[in-house]
Amino acid sequence: ASAAVVCGVSILMLRFVMNIAPARPLETFRDFAVLALITQLAVILAPLLILTFSLTTNPARTLLLRWPRPLTIPAAVLLALALHPAVRALQVAVMEQLYPPNEEMIKLLVQMQELFNAAPLWAVLGIIAAVPAICEELAFRGFILSGFRHLGRKWRAIIFSAIFFGLSHAILQQSIIATAVGIVIGYLAVQTASIWPGVLFHLVHNSLGVLTSRPELVQQFPALARYLGAPGETGPLYQWPSVLACSFVAIGLLAWFSLLPVAKSDEELQREEIARIRDAGPELD
Repeated sequence: ASAAVVCGVSILMLRFVMNIAPARPLETFRDFAVLALITQLAVILAPLLILTFSLTTNPARTLLLRWPRPLTIPAAVLLALALHPAVRALQVAVMEQLYPPNEEMIKLLVQMQELFNAAPLWAVLGIIAAVPAICEELAFRGFILSGFRHLGRKWRAIIFSAIFFGLSHAILQQSIIATAVGIVIGYLAVQTASIWPGVLFHLVHNSLGVLTSRPELVQQFPALARYLGAPGETGPLYQWPSVLACSFVAIGLLAWFSLLPVAKSDEELQREEIARIRDAGPELD
C-alpha cells in the first residue's frame, strides 16, 4: 500500500510540475498531441515502470496483465456504451450547474475542441482514447489498485485508486467525473482480476466523448443527433429517455460482473478469516 501511495503522489507531483512549467501556446493539434504524449509517458508511465520493476517480484501479476474470462471483454465494452449517457449527464450537472468553469477555462475548452475537430479523427482517438487507456490503466488500476488491495479491503482500494486517478486530471470538474468513472473501472479490475476490461472500457468511453463531439459525424448520422439531443455549452446532450434506458442496462451489466468469482488478495483472505473466527467465537467456546 505504501508503494501505491508513492506511485500516486509521484504522478501528482510530476503533473503539478508540468502545470506550472512555462509552455508555448497550443496553436495546433500537433502541439496538444506532443504535450499529451509527454504527460502520459513521462508523468504516468515512467514512475509506474520504475516502481514496478524495482519494488515487485511479479510485474505481470501486479499490473493485472492476465487475460480475463472471454465474456468480460464484450461486457466491458457494452458497459462503457451504456454508462456514457449517465456520465455525460453528470458532467453537465457538474460543469454547467454545480461548479461552472470560469470564462478563461471555457475559452480554453472551446479552443481545444476546435483543434480536435480540425485534426484527423484517427489521430484524436489515438491521443485522447488509446494512449490514456493503456498508460493510465496500468498505473491506476494496475500498480496503485494492486498496492491498495494489500490493505485487505477491496472497496478502499477501488476508491483510493479512483481518487488518485481523478486528481491526476488538470481541471477540477474533470477530476470529479474521472473519480466516479475510476470507481467503475476499478470495480471491473477487481471482479475480473485483469486490467484489460478496464482498458477497453476506458478506450470506448473516451472514444465516445470524441465521436459525439464531432459535428460532421452528427450531421452524417441524423439518428445520432436524435439520440444525443440538443447541444449544450460543454458538448452534446443525451435525451433523458436515452439516459434512463442506458442506465438500467448499465446496472444490469454491473450486477452480472458482481456475480463473477473474485480472486482475493492474501490480506483480504486473512481479514475474512479473522472475521469468521471472531463471529464463531462463542460457538468455539
